[in-house]
Amino acid sequence: AYAGVRQEARSRNDRSAEGHAIQSSGEIHMRLGNLDTARGLFDESRARFEADNDQASVGRVWQAAALTDLLAWRFGPAEQEYGKSSTACALAKEPECVARATVGLAFAQASQSHFDDAIVTYGKAIAAFTAVKKPGDAARAELGLSQAQYGKKEYMAALVSAGRAQLAGAALRDQDLVWRARVAE
Repeated sequence: AYAGVRQEARSRNDRSAEGHAIQSSGEIHMRLGNLDTARGLFDESRARFEADNDQASVGRVWQAAALTDLLAWRFGPAEQEYGKSSTACALAKEPECVARATVGLAFAQASQSHFDDAIVTYGKAIAAFTAVKKPGDAARAELGLSQAQYGKKEYMAALVSAGRAQLAGAALRDQDLVWRARVAE
């Protein structure tokens, strides 16, 4: 289906529609575990959006590429891609996109045991999600912060962060978040 949409978009010289169709194909390949294929499709999609100077879409495709690299255990490239995503999203003035890139960056940093950097970056992500009124996402970033603090052996700080996530989860009536926070504690 996406191949058909892509062909139609190409015949109309609609780079944006073509980019979205390619991105959707990449997401399907990522879910199927075809990570190298997905990565290539995300690069191709991003090229279409860059040609249209659609920075918001460029930022989101960088995030998809970064997630693909995280799934492939390529944490260094994922860290770079989340940084590029944040820059593109900021240029597009998309604060929620910036927040998602920031939390991804923090996760990539923590995955490489760069706990000092991850702690700072998780703090930025929490502030960004709070600013765009996404308390559930801010609380999930608190869980990441808790894990980074635990990795740095800052056990009391990790407990405090997990506790804040648990309180937020209870307030949101999000049982999954509460459960994850309790596991973190």
